[in-house]
Amino acid sequence: MIDLLVLTGTDEATHVTFLDGAVRSLGASPEGPLCQFDFTSALSSVTSAIDTARALELIGVNAYLGAVGLLASDVEGELNVNVLSQAGGILTVEGRHSSLLNSLAGGAFQASPFDTALTPAAVLALAGGFVKGGCDVVRATGITRMSSTLPSA
Repeated sequence: MIDLLVLTGTDEATHVTFLDGAVRSLGASPEGPLCQFDFTSALSSVTSAIDTARALELIGVNAYLGAVGLLASDVEGELNVNVLSQAGGILTVEGRHSSLLNSLAGGAFQASPFDTALTPAAVLALAGGFVKGGCDVVRATGITRMSSTLPSA
């Protein structure tokens, strides 16, 4: 189990590095302090940590799905296939992480035909208990719509 959790953490770190580079490659830069998080309350036990990771991973899957509207086209309205491909690649991995954590927490696999797309505001509302001091996604990333292509993963 530990090896699977470490691998999941490594994947997440890779996603963060890739997305940070992608945002910067699009000419955006943070305009204020980035979102800060405090997971201390979730780390009181292994069960609590897995349950929290399970919930956050599901929120993450739905957040990536919700971001498709921001990623689907560039500022001129042209379909951005490269961006969608890269985002889709991350989304499928997040779905596998969610399934793994659901299984580790003793949950059953209960797929539905469609996931729920979440807006940035909805994501922050659901994960807000871990946000330390506030977080404005647009201010933190400096972007509202992609204007170029993402680098290859």
